[in-house]
Amino acid sequence: MIKGWIKTSMLEWPGKITSVLFLGGCNLRCPWCHNPTLVEYAETLPDIPIQDIMVWLNAHHDWIDGVCISGGEPLYSPFTGWLCKELHIHGFPIKMFTNGTIHHPLKKLIEAGIVNSVSMDIKLGVDLDGYRHYICSNKHYLLESEIDYEFRITLVRGLFTYSEFITNVLTLQGAERLILQNYNTVPSMPTTVPYTNDELEELRNIAGRYVKTVTIQNPLGAHMT
Repeated sequence: MIKGWIKTSMLEWPGKITSVLFLGGCNLRCPWCHNPTLVEYAETLPDIPIQDIMVWLNAHHDWIDGVCISGGEPLYSPFTGWLCKELHIHGFPIKMFTNGTIHHPLKKLIEAGIVNSVSMDIKLGVDLDGYRHYICSNKHYLLESEIDYEFRITLVRGLFTYSEFITNVLTLQGAERLILQNYNTVPSMPTTVPYTNDELEELRNIAGRYVKTVTIQNPLGAHMT
């Protein structure tokens, strides 16, 4: 269930003070994942009681603008639908962070007016059966919907070519917002070098031809939170 909790953050949802909940488990195994314990060893982590979270959130309702749900892959958990409904009943807007491979639960929550914003990963260098098919459903759904959304690409050197980057960004043509997240060194990929700021700016300029707003996260020299 809920394995991590940041009570207040201003990073995940621009312009909002949010509380961030992390659910364990994921249907992917990305070697650059910065939350590998949540993915592979979630069962070893204690659950944070939802009752404790709701008591705190309701006590701070006047200045918490919303709740972000992340992971792991939150839509991988059967608990997520109930959690979202509970937060919605208490009047908290919800932003869902997802790898984009699980379509129907996300669509159901959006169409019920329960999830208000979505941050969806586009993973370059992932070669899994059906991956492109799965994310296409959510990608096209978000592009055609009226919900607030953003796409995110983690840039990992050596896992894609510039041609592949352009091909993927082209599928986002007309999107409102794209975040290019520079690779942050993890133990499973210790020799992989992050992109330089000049390289990041070049990729941002390319993406900016197709997406309305492109921002860079975790440039060299920045503190990774």
